[in-house]
Amino acid sequence: MSRTLAGQRVTCWVNAAEKHFEIWQPGKLIKSIPIKGLYGKQMPFGEYVELMKREARSEYQQYVRTHPRLTQGRLWA
Repeated sequence: MSRTLAGQRVTCWVNAAEKHFEIWQPGKLIKSIPIKGLYGKQMPFGEYVELMKREARSEYQQYVRTHPRLTQGRLWA
């Protein structure tokens, strides 16, 4: 979103049919953003939980790979 909209009222709308998130001002579409993470089907709750666990694990592993940890050097020579 642009800074020109700061402080202005907008309407946020989920367009489920198009799988987009839309930002509107009266009578004017400002932005349409694709919704990430949709799988296009209904699934049992247990399957959904397992899928979310795999995705969370994958995101954490990616974070660990891209953010090296700080380590303390030796205190004594």
